[in-house]
Amino acid sequence: MARRVVDVLVPVALNQAYSYSVPAGVELAPGDVVCVPLGAREVVGVVWADNANPDPRLHNR
Repeated sequence: MARRVVDVLVPVALNQAYSYSVPAGVELAPGDVVCVPLGAREVVGVVWADNANPDPRLHNR
């Protein structure tokens, strides 16, 4: 089964969304508030959209 990836908007000074893998069994929809890792910290973000074509350079964590 292919992994699901969503784009998440986080409060940083960049005009882009970050892509995150969704753990198996977790249901997310655009607009859901999530806590995601960003560097050495965790931040609150908002699910923006499913990412049907994630960058193959993404690593799993």
